[in-house]
Amino acid sequence: MSLVKTISESLLHFLFPHICSGCGTDIINKDSLLCLRCIDELPSTNFSSRSDNPIEKKFWGRIPVTCGMAQYYFTPQSLLQRLMH
Repeated sequence: MSLVKTISESLLHFLFPHICSGCGTDIINKDSLLCLRCIDELPSTNFSSRSDNPIEKKFWGRIPVTCGMAQYYFTPQSLLQRLMH
């Protein structure tokens, strides 16, 4: 039974390849939108390791916040913007 499943999945992948939304290359993992190279190239902020980071400070005095962060920097015309749209 697993041989039939493997063959059918391979045939489906051949007919309908899983394309990376960032660079357009063929990716094997059908549950991911990006290949590992594009994930690695996203501009990480590292705000999770910093207390009093800029995102947290934006909310000070507006609402009670215990912590806040952004995972990636957002810039216009970037991969992150294309993914969001």
